[in-house]
Amino acid sequence: MSVPDAAVSFLLDNLYQVLNYNYRLIADVRENIETLCQELETLKALMKDYTKYLQARSRVQLLAGVQEVQQQRGPTPSSSGNGLEAMDELACFAPRLLVLWSSGCASDESQRLTG
Repeated sequence: MSVPDAAVSFLLDNLYQVLNYNYRLIADVRENIETLCQELETLKALMKDYTKYLQARSRVQLLAGVQEVQQQRGPTPSSSGNGLEAMDELACFAPRLLVLWSSGCASDESQRLTG
């Protein structure tokens, strides 16, 4: 859960508690608080969708970066027939790939890190 999502959830929980425990004291503003809660729920859903969008976009950028590196390097060692060279290449490339995946680097950054 992201920090903004947690903040909105915290605010919503508190507003719902206010409505539940103080409904007699704030009967005239209850409708306003309910409207605010609905808007915050909508905001929370939008933030969740936007987070998914950003994650998908970073994966696409990572894939583009990997493909770019593959094109620059040419044929892979496994295509030359030497299995040990292919394993060495994978052992060197995999940790960098994990770093790129977790950080959401763009393709120009992936070139710098894997080059």
